[in-house]
Parts: sequence; structure tokens; C-alpha cells
Amino acid sequence: TFGHEWLDLVRRQSSTDRDGAPLSLRVREVAGERVHTEELFLQDELTPWSWLTVVAGLRYTHHAGFGHHVSPKLSVLVDPLPWLRLRASYGEGFRAPTLKNRYLVFDHSELGVPLVIRGNPDLEAESVHDLRVSVEVRPYRRALVHLGGFLSDYRNLIEESLPRLVDDQFEVTRVNVGRARLAGVEAGFRLPLGRWFRLDGGYLWL
Repeated sequence: TFGHEWLDLVRRQSSTDRDGAPLSLRVREVAGERVHTEELFLQDELTPWSWLTVVAGLRYTHHAGFGHHVSPKLSVLVDPLPWLRLRASYGEGFRAPTLKNRYLVFDHSELGVPLVIRGNPDLEAESVHDLRVSVEVRPYRRALVHLGGFLSDYRNLIEESLPRLVDDQFEVTRVNVGRARLAGVEAGFRLPLGRWFRLDGGYLWL
């Protein structure tokens, strides 16, 4: 599979109230800002043996404000036995802050709430390295038990800041978290109950 994506966005000046009619500074967008993004992606699926499937992919991103980035992806599925399935995947991701993340100003004061949500033009693009593994067991027909784990390592994660008091109003903006790691284990099951019903359950630990 091969594809190409092209995106060109321009931010224009606008102010709106709750009903969408022009009004003061309830929602204000900075005019004249523009972003251009191009992406190329390639993906292929290989089945060298009946019990092994490999999917490999590559995405190239060119962002006018944040340069070039290459994101690989690889996933492997192994079916060594009729009742056993093993999965593993690794991928990298890239996400540039949107124009709203950087320039939108949302003023709640006219609603009686002393809160302003303000974009941050100094945001950096975030990236992630993601690793996942799982095992799936089918003890008998239509029943299933699975157990898996994942680890995601973020750089410059884009998050909402804690409110701070500025000129008698609380202000919230977007910030980069230098490094963040998310890891967890998940388990689940599927149990058929006769012809028409089944019981599903799961648990996630972070």
C-alpha cells in the first residue's frame, strides 16, 4: 500500500459567541498563521509461512514548521498452534501541534467563569516510541483469554497546563512535557454462554 497526503491550513481572524454570532473575544483565532504538511506512507504485508504474518510500514512527514520526520512501524503475528496466537509490534509516531494548540484564545469570562484557554506558539512537536506484546489463548471454540503489555515513551508530549492566576483570571495553556512514559498490562476474556449470549471482561493496569 502506498499513499500521499497533503494539507494546507490558514488561520483567519474570528470572534464568536455561544450562538456563533460575532462578538468580542469569547473565541479568538490569530489571523495570518499558516501550516503546510505533506506525508508519504508505504505499507506491505508478508506471509512467508502459514503461521507467520509480518506487516511493515514507513511514514515520511514534512511539516513546514517542524521539518522532516520518518516513522517506521513493524508488527508480527505468530500462530504456532491452533489455540495459541502471539503478537508483537513496534512503532514510532510524530505529531505537530495544531494551529488551535498554538494560537487559539478561548475566553470564558463573558460566561461568568474567570478562565482563559490560551494557545502556546512556542510548542514543539511531540514524538513517541511504542512497543506492544500480547498472547491469546483459545481453550475451546469461541472462548478466548488474552494477556498483553505495552510501553510508550513520549518526547515533548503536548499536555494542558495547570491553571495559573493572571490578572484575576485563571489561565490554561498547552505545554510540552520533556519526557513521559506510559506502561501497562491488560488482560481479558470472552466466554460464550449458549447460542445467543457471551460474557466479556477485561482489566487494565497502568
